[in-house]
Amino acid sequence: MMREVRPNLRSSISSMKLRPTVLIVDFFGTEFLPIADEFDMLKYVYFPSNAWFVALTIYVPFLDKVVEGEYVHQKEPLKIPGCKPIRPEEVVDPMLERTNQQYFEYLRAGTETLMSDGILVNTWEDLQSTTLTALRDEKLLGGIVKVPVYPVGPITRAVSGLKSDLFDWLDKQPSESVIYVSFGSGGLLSYEQMTEVAWGLELCQQRFVWVVRPPTIEAADAAFFTAGKGGDDPLSYLPDGFLTRTQSLGLMVPFWAPQVDVLNHPSIGGFLSHCGWGSTLESITNGVPMIAWPLYAEQKMNATLLTEEIGVAIRSKVLPSKKVVQREEIEKMARMIIEDNDGKNGIRGRVKELKHSAEKALSKGGSSHNAFSQLEKQCKSTTLTALRDEKLLGGIVKVPVYPVGPITRAVSGLKSDLFDWLDKQPSESVIYVSFGSGGLLSYEQMTEVAWGLELSQQRFVWVVRPPTIEAADAAFFTAGKGGDDPLSYLPDGFLTRTQSLGLMVPFWAPQVDVLNHPSIGGFLSHCGWGSTLESITNGVPMIAWPLYAEQKMNATLLTEEIGVAIRSKVLPSKKVVQREEIEKMARMIIEDNDGKNGIRGRVKELKHSAEKALSKGGSSHNAFSQLEKQCKVCMERQNASAQ
Repeated sequence: MMREVRPNLRSSISSMKLRPTVLIVDFFGTEFLPIADEFDMLKYVYFPSNAWFVALTIYVPFLDKVVEGEYVHQKEPLKIPGCKPIRPEEVVDPMLERTNQQYFEYLRAGTETLMSDGILVNTWEDLQSTTLTALRDEKLLGGIVKVPVYPVGPITRAVSGLKSDLFDWLDKQPSESVIYVSFGSGGLLSYEQMTEVAWGLELCQQRFVWVVRPPTIEAADAAFFTAGKGGDDPLSYLPDGFLTRTQSLGLMVPFWAPQVDVLNHPSIGGFLSHCGWGSTLESITNGVPMIAWPLYAEQKMNATLLTEEIGVAIRSKVLPSKKVVQREEIEKMARMIIEDNDGKNGIRGRVKELKHSAEKALSKGGSSHNAFSQLEKQCKSTTLTALRDEKLLGGIVKVPVYPVGPITRAVSGLKSDLFDWLDKQPSESVIYVSFGSGGLLSYEQMTEVAWGLELSQQRFVWVVRPPTIEAADAAFFTAGKGGDDPLSYLPDGFLTRTQSLGLMVPFWAPQVDVLNHPSIGGFLSHCGWGSTLESITNGVPMIAWPLYAEQKMNATLLTEEIGVAIRSKVLPSKKVVQREEIEKMARMIIEDNDGKNGIRGRVKELKHSAEKALSKGGSSHNAFSQLEKQCKVCMERQNASAQ
């Protein structure tokens, strides 16, 4: 994909009246570096990860020549100058299989990085001084890296203030003109399908709000090293230029949105939905027609019900859980759902009828009201009639059937119970538990985490999501769990037993704001580098829980070199971490009494070190100043050439 856009970049630079001085690419854009040479521009590679990752990346071409067989089969840890030895099972994903195309792309990027005029890395001197020194020492990695290395971090997200740009944007849109796109808490798309959805929305030229998450872990890993995407930012997986081209039409909402509030907004005219029954009822009771996109559990049956019997939805010709729905069909469905001109006879007219029907059913004298209060009257429905007709299903069902819905979530009002709760907790007493946007647990592991937190008797905030789709399906039919509600997968009685200790936050939380709160005393984290820096810069020690990509290597860095984290004995991506070990780690992270010599003392040192690095005269500030000087020299050279 990156190769395909090179002519576009070259053309764009040529057409600029003011010629740019510098080209900065990320690790996946190294193929663009020769274009900078064509225009006499400085060229830099930016690594949003840490110095260990940089060291490994530029050292892999050397390892490729001296290591025999697969890296994961090596009996001894891999030795990289300036780094702690890296255990074979903790190498980055493209190194897992040396015959895979991902590995060759990784080798290529490592080699091309050395063609730049400098490397920018999201770390700072005090955090990784040993590795940074090795990258500059000609007897070590500096013999390979002939260009300057600039540690310019920590670069993290700012505290959000919890402002709602979403509803400000919706307020400006015409009535019933916006498609709301959300695949539910457990509905992750493949990278290929995510691309097709993006193109379909762009081509249809309809307004949209898309709650976007990174693709499935398998697809995310593949995309991370083949298409120049990756990390915790779901927007990074979208097609190049998509955000710019659709900025007047659409709004991207990472991870989570208050769905009931969105569907209740007058600008919403359609809902591209995974057909979870809760979401379905929320759509119908707000009079919003649907594009059915079933993925797992009973959603496929729901889609048939909505399209063929109830008549409030349209759907694709292929099943999204089996095949990729192409952009042309997505474009067509998006146009149909907004431009439905059939009046009362169309799906918009039908869903509005059912909205009023639902209101009536729940009001005094309505069918559901009567079912609750009298448990006598029957609704007129073919399915309900069959359940009561002895010649049909009534011959099997010998007990009364009471339709008592629609039961949906109320409009939230966007109140922040989370921060009200945190304000009441003692300083540094709460463990924040979040596995990142792409970090789903198995059902078994989710159960062990719950029990571990309960047994530890430590306060906690857990951003909880349903388990992996496969595990969710299994749980749905074997353990009486399932649906869109992640809380339904927790052990029986867990919420009641821990109500005085913990707070469960479904789907998403404003992580930077949470970590910035004085009550937070620990972070059980997947070790994404962005999350890691957010934890360190807020002085919060970590329980390392690596899952994929370079997170395993990050966990080793945090525990064995930097000293701001503890970790389990087993690798969470390979085996289930048991409740007893989780309990022990939770106690350790909060009850750390080693003062300045403990991990809490160490992380507080680094918090102040980070602040110093970014301030005037600090190491990262100085690194930016050096870059600025190089850019000025290049600009003067360009101006002289032009004259």
